[in-house]
Amino acid sequence: MDEAGVDCGSTGGLFTGFFEPISNGWKGVVTASSGTPASCALTYFEQTAILKDLKLVIDGSSFSETVAVSTCEPEEAEKRNTDMPCEEHERIEATKLP
Repeated sequence: MDEAGVDCGSTGGLFTGFFEPISNGWKGVVTASSGTPASCALTYFEQTAILKDLKLVIDGSSFSETVAVSTCEPEEAEKRNTDMPCEEHERIEATKLP
């Protein structure tokens, strides 16, 4: 896993939304699966938006892998989440000017 986000491409935008309130901000998670149990493509996307003082920081990461599983369902992607290889990462920092 690439915690610094230096080996990942850009997530390409903020299309999935922020559904859950967290301390000083919001969080959004989307899971997906496709294929067959023998070749199941799993995806886990997580993003946060944290507002502190005049600074907004948005972090988004996408993790995915293709595996053999008993059932190819999004719940498997949720279970594996950030333990899968990082495919994309984006960090945006914005400061409100006076």
